[in-house]
Amino acid sequence: MSGGEYGALGNWVQRQMGMEGDSAELFFKDIYEGGGKKGNPELIRVLAENALPNALWLRDYVGVKYKDYQSWYGGHTLARTLWPAGDGPQYVDTLIDKALDLGAEIHYNTRAERLLTDDRGRVIGVRARRGGKVVEYRAEKGVILATGGFGANVAMRMKYDTRWHSLDESIPTTNSPAIVGDGLVMAEEAGANLIGMGDIQLYPINNPATGNYYFMDYARLNSNALLINRNGQRFVDEKGTRDRLAEAIFVFGGASQYHRPIQQIGGERGRHGFRQAQQSGEDRRRPLLYVPVRGLCSSHHGRCGDR
Repeated sequence: MSGGEYGALGNWVQRQMGMEGDSAELFFKDIYEGGGKKGNPELIRVLAENALPNALWLRDYVGVKYKDYQSWYGGHTLARTLWPAGDGPQYVDTLIDKALDLGAEIHYNTRAERLLTDDRGRVIGVRARRGGKVVEYRAEKGVILATGGFGANVAMRMKYDTRWHSLDESIPTTNSPAIVGDGLVMAEEAGANLIGMGDIQLYPINNPATGNYYFMDYARLNSNALLINRNGQRFVDEKGTRDRLAEAIFVFGGASQYHRPIQQIGGERGRHGFRQAQQSGEDRRRPLLYVPVRGLCSSHHGRCGDR
């Protein structure tokens, strides 16, 4: 499951650290430009302006507990990413507990099969299968579809991909095996207009055999590691966005990369990373940097010594 990091400008950790200069306009700019200016500006503004109020709602009303430090990620001008204690599952567990406290009824092991519509095409409920029996849920105020993307569905990846042209079964995914796009299929069958389906994100720093996320990648994010190709050459800015890193791996990395902590540049290298499929709207192109590892020590605070 995702680490659950949450970008929120002007958050309480920023204030505790004395960070200044963040704003809704800057957050909007980071999201809009980070997505290759493909995103809907109106919706991006809604997100940017409501990120902090929603984080406060999660913390103070729902009860989500956050760590007392934050993360920086590629595409953000500055650090603004809150990190829940317990990572992504913290949201799920805490929201479930809050919903139950408020009287919600949760049905597990229930597979949605079709969205129900009225004569006007308006979605009014869901048909599902539970315990081998068909059940129907009728909505009074609306139906919320929150089934995720299709990173684990190779056929859908191949169908919609317009950029990478190589998302076959040889590319593992960080997604759960359950993320196969069935909710998107149901939505389309009910008349939804799917958009952005070709914007498939590749996560470049993962186990090449399993798709599992390497938490060692935080060394790269914290400027403590370099990405080099098989010839020992640095070929990209490690702090770039995921699509930029993935694209550089295809172009300069020989479709693979090595992840080397700076303090161990002279030691034995180990294969640490590959391209992974994951749905996203991120699509950003920038010039790529290509320089030898041996020429980098002075630019990384002298940590390499004479090696």
